[in-house]
Amino acid sequence: MGFREAIDASGWDAKRRQAADDLLDEMRGVLSWGPPGGPYASRIFHNLDADEAVPDVPEADSPVSRLELLDDLLSSGPPHGDALKLHLKGFCRHHKKEGPPDPLAKDRVVGRVWQLDALARHSGDDSAASFGGKALVRETIETADLEAQRKFFTNRLLAQHVMWSNYHEADAEHPFCELGESRAEHVDRLGLGQHEGTSDELVRGSYRLPDSVEPKTPTAWDGGVRVPYWYPGGRTRPLSCDGGGTGGFNNRTYGLPEVVHDAITGATLAEAMKFLAD
Repeated sequence: MGFREAIDASGWDAKRRQAADDLLDEMRGVLSWGPPGGPYASRIFHNLDADEAVPDVPEADSPVSRLELLDDLLSSGPPHGDALKLHLKGFCRHHKKEGPPDPLAKDRVVGRVWQLDALARHSGDDSAASFGGKALVRETIETADLEAQRKFFTNRLLAQHVMWSNYHEADAEHPFCELGESRAEHVDRLGLGQHEGTSDELVRGSYRLPDSVEPKTPTAWDGGVRVPYWYPGGRTRPLSCDGGGTGGFNNRTYGLPEVVHDAITGATLAEAMKFLAD
């Protein structure tokens, strides 16, 4: 399984196969992250190459295939350097939420961690994107109870397009039941490496999915090509699995099930949002 197998099964002539091979070499380079030999150096390319939910060649009722990505790139020039990475981002952005449904998530309260800036930016009108709007969102989270928060966020989206959420397999009502209150523990356990070592204000909340929203197992296309902290398989990847992180978890079994779904409003909040701090 992987890009190499996709090329072998393509039926392309020798010239196009060679062009695809050359493209793979360039993809490895433009998608590298961090120092060579580091835990994340090849992660993004590996995600695209090894995700078992992504087929090598087109299959009915399956996510778009690796071969279709290569064909799209080759038919577009192919692009090189920064243009190649930008094209890969666009391809992933257009193929989200294609993984298999996760019916277990539908029957559970799911949880999510937001960066305050993003929550304020995506939660509705122009005022929410301004300094005053951000302050209002912060005040609502800090002082309002669950019912007041539901009222405030009822007509405000909690994300722009796609939301990533986690749940707990044994506790249907409390997705964070194994986590304490600390920011560091959430960042590590949920694999939120983009926030590690930053001063980002992080907010935790949980909600029920409306009947019209179907949770899907994330694929490499959902993970995209921007950051390397996500890993295929439908579970969060604690940062400490990679030898870093601050939460003290050193076994990937500590990951929690995760799903992607359409953005929703805060009308179905199940627990009052709260700030995470150390």
